[in-house]
Amino acid sequence: MKFENLKVKDIDFVIKYASILNNWTVKNRNTHIIGIAYSGDELHDFGEKKFSIKENTIFFLNQKDDYLVDVKEKGLSHSIHFTTFEPIEEESFCIRVNSIDELSRLFEKAERFDKSVVNRDFLLASCFYQICAEFNTILQKKYYPIDKRMVIAREYLYAHFSENDCLDNLYSTSNISRRQFDTLFKKVYGLTPNRFIANQKITYAKKLLKNSNLPIFEIAKLCGFCDVYYFSSMFKKETGCSPSSFRKS
Repeated sequence: MKFENLKVKDIDFVIKYASILNNWTVKNRNTHIIGIAYSGDELHDFGEKKFSIKENTIFFLNQKDDYLVDVKEKGLSHSIHFTTFEPIEEESFCIRVNSIDELSRLFEKAERFDKSVVNRDFLLASCFYQICAEFNTILQKKYYPIDKRMVIAREYLYAHFSENDCLDNLYSTSNISRRQFDTLFKKVYGLTPNRFIANQKITYAKKLLKNSNLPIFEIAKLCGFCDVYYFSSMFKKETGCSPSSFRKS
């Protein structure tokens, strides 16, 4: 089910909140989240992509996605936590807009529907769908239609990230310049192809370190690193610890 077709099952709560922690990890969440940011700067790291929730930003965080949050600047946000009857296919996203005045009004309105209000569930759902309609209008203008070449490219990189020539193969078959290819890919997914590949390698390395007894040099090779020392250096740069320390922890 796409975001534009979602059917809400339950709205757990509406909350206006200010950042307190400097960083935290989000895993195995039970709800989807839509929200708007009035201020601040929070980096959300999903592994394969990253985005920053800043002033005048709308965001959707899919329940299936785990991520790390690094607060660069503490700020204020409004969000709605909800569940749906069917999983939402739409990837988590954030989009910076010129103004969030109308959305702010709708979020404030939704927050006022406490349990003492007559027909609270109906009124809250009605307001929620108005917010979703605004989100979808912005989403359609920002991202669609996505260049099919980039969709195909991402699927290819998912499958072949460990092969040293995977990016060269993509460039050679794309019929556009490398610079244009990189620009289009980053516009759609928020990071360059090289960054995407690096993220996939580290994510796969974590999985192998956690779930296998393979020696580290073999894991480096399976992830597409020719040099185990370079692998260890890059792994530490990305995670803050060495492969052996990650495995022990």
